[in-house]
Amino acid sequence: MLEGDLDNVNSVAFSPDGKQVVSGSYDKTVRLWDAVTGAVLQTLEGHSSGVNSVAFSPDGKQVVSGSWDKTVRLWNAGTGAALQMLEGHSSGVISVTFSPDMTAQPMYSLLNEDEDEVRLITILPYVARLSLVECTLEILSLKALTAEYRDFSSASNYKGRKQVVEWTNMKNVQSSTSANDIVLDKHNPDHQSHRFTWGDYAALSYVWGDPADTKAIILNGAVVRVQRNLEAVLRTLSSRAEFHGNYRLWVDAICINQNDMKEKSRQILKMRTVYGNASEVVAWLGEEVDDSSKCSMMPERKTVGSF
Repeated sequence: MLEGDLDNVNSVAFSPDGKQVVSGSYDKTVRLWDAVTGAVLQTLEGHSSGVNSVAFSPDGKQVVSGSWDKTVRLWNAGTGAALQMLEGHSSGVISVTFSPDMTAQPMYSLLNEDEDEVRLITILPYVARLSLVECTLEILSLKALTAEYRDFSSASNYKGRKQVVEWTNMKNVQSSTSANDIVLDKHNPDHQSHRFTWGDYAALSYVWGDPADTKAIILNGAVVRVQRNLEAVLRTLSSRAEFHGNYRLWVDAICINQNDMKEKSRQILKMRTVYGNASEVVAWLGEEVDDSSKCSMMPERKTVGSF
């Protein structure tokens, strides 16, 4: 028996592998459960009214929910992060489902400017040279500061890039004397340098290249085309642990909805802030002609080439 919802449960569904159960309740939440132990794995919050319907994606990586608040929401089943909010209904949403191949799934939903929301990607671990690079795209708030960083920011004499460098240098000194080696991994959820409740982020700087020269990647379970230069840097970074978890990456071509001109205009004006407040800026120099390894580190910027 699975207990934990605070009101009537309206909808339940099993994951494709039968290991998890998702439930939607009048208490406005979606919950993910371990089907064997009955433990609550995730509580997904965001709906402003009761949840009428829930479903797992065919690959089990996402959950969709429909609510009386007239919205459909997409969630990352592994992390519980909100991926998209679909609006347009004039009344409550009674039923939701995925298309069998997930091709009907929209990639972008509106960003909440009041919450200073941005989209950030997580790069899944490298599998094989011939496999497609796989990433997930999430909406996160830059206002969701940890209490420690909020206090530090208020007391700092610097703003923007200088404040970030001051924070990073301070944390580097602390971690170098720490006996707990696990805090040295930035993707670890307990890493002491993370400034946000959800982790931290770096920003990518690269040359877009020929818009017609593209390669395929997997983004939120769907195959999309990106420019060759971007696919190359994502493939290189996928071989590292750094961007596999709570340390995410901002990439303009992916994190800005290129088909929404209003959003593009707002986000272009915001780019200086996004880069200035990033924990690091990753500068991609391009693939090496001789296939040589290349990676240099600088205090404020990380420069990478192919490996």
